[in-house]
Amino acid sequence: MEKIEVRQRMKEARRKMPAQAHVSLSLRLSEWLSFVWELRRADTVMLYLPLPGEADVSFLLPELWDAGVRVAVPYCLPEEEGEMRAVLLTEEMWGRLEKDRYGVRQPAAADRQFIPEEEIDVLIAPGLAFDYQGWRLGFGAGYYDRFCRRLRPDAVKIGACYEFQLQGALARDEFDVPVDLVVTESRAYRRGDYVPFLG
Repeated sequence: MEKIEVRQRMKEARRKMPAQAHVSLSLRLSEWLSFVWELRRADTVMLYLPLPGEADVSFLLPELWDAGVRVAVPYCLPEEEGEMRAVLLTEEMWGRLEKDRYGVRQPAAADRQFIPEEEIDVLIAPGLAFDYQGWRLGFGAGYYDRFCRRLRPDAVKIGACYEFQLQGALARDEFDVPVDLVVTESRAYRRGDYVPFLG
């Protein structure tokens, strides 16, 4: 199926979801994420702060902070289209977040501390759709694909989405980067594995 068609279909499906469904499904998805053993062993985890309609993985934050995990979030470089960096997010910064030009929440300028990509152990990425081979469909700007190519080879990439966003097979381009796991509110898949797992 063509990317543009899937994007339109997934945007529409997310738009139709009631607000309470987003919350309840995101809570269940976050619980599944907490079972992933690579996440439980990580020293530095990069996750995203959701846009409207995206699965909300920020429910994981208290657990990560309580465990002493260093948390990073994306910062889209305003001077470089399609490029982003990892910036530190602490519990103290939470009340001072600001929005970028896309409406993505990020630490305020005075709080901004960059984290080198090679220090990230686990990355949790959003997507409009994923397939069972770990291929991701985003909005098409390439932010995550470029960023993922700079991670360590052993860094674990996790896609987070609702179950209805899982597709049998997505079209992909040569510059696309797959994730290692896809986690939904119902189950978690290792790349290429249709069988749910618990970590």
